[in-house]
Amino acid sequence: MAKVEVCIIVDYKLYNIFLEKNNYDVAVARTALEKYFAALIAMVNERYKEINEPRLSIKISLSDLWVAQSIMEASWVETHRNFLTNNVVGTHALESISKWLEDQKVLRKKYDHVMVFTGHPLVNERSKTIQGIAYVGEICHKSRSASLMHDMGKYQSAGVAAHELGHSLGAFHDGAVNNTACPPEQNYIMSPTEYGSNNGKLNYMYLSECSIKQITNVLR
Repeated sequence: MAKVEVCIIVDYKLYNIFLEKNNYDVAVARTALEKYFAALIAMVNERYKEINEPRLSIKISLSDLWVAQSIMEASWVETHRNFLTNNVVGTHALESISKWLEDQKVLRKKYDHVMVFTGHPLVNERSKTIQGIAYVGEICHKSRSASLMHDMGKYQSAGVAAHELGHSLGAFHDGAVNNTACPPEQNYIMSPTEYGSNNGKLNYMYLSECSIKQITNVLR
């Protein structure tokens, strides 16, 4: 079994959202964050538990939770924020996160993948809204095994987190040039649109055969 230990990083904006919800009680907000992301990772794990492939078994677990206590501590997001729209350019922020991971001294526990959650909306370089972003096939790379997601509350990010982790594990979008055998309309985890949601098909809890094959090739 491949065990993937995830370190979650919460940016200052999202931390403040939890603080506000909990009457600015730091201890209560911290506990709320811990419970929220423990449950979210459990939801991600449920999706990967459903892999029906003898050669591939994956367990996702939470190894650590680090929370930015200031704008400066979340500079990898804040420096790429448009102060008029509050939108963050995902590709630029992910690059900064990767550079920060190369030299950071605050993450003490062992991890295989870093998930960064922000309270700011994410956009691509064409200013189109995105839910998350990750490097493809970099799960074994020290600083590039990372993903960035916009957390909108109520565990809506569980499907996004599973999708972006799939990229890090080596899966491309269903329907891409190298995945034409798996149409995106089937709504598996790695569908490029509406992932993590139920659009009438129940496949959003599962990886397609294309994704399973690609992840197996990376982890073997």
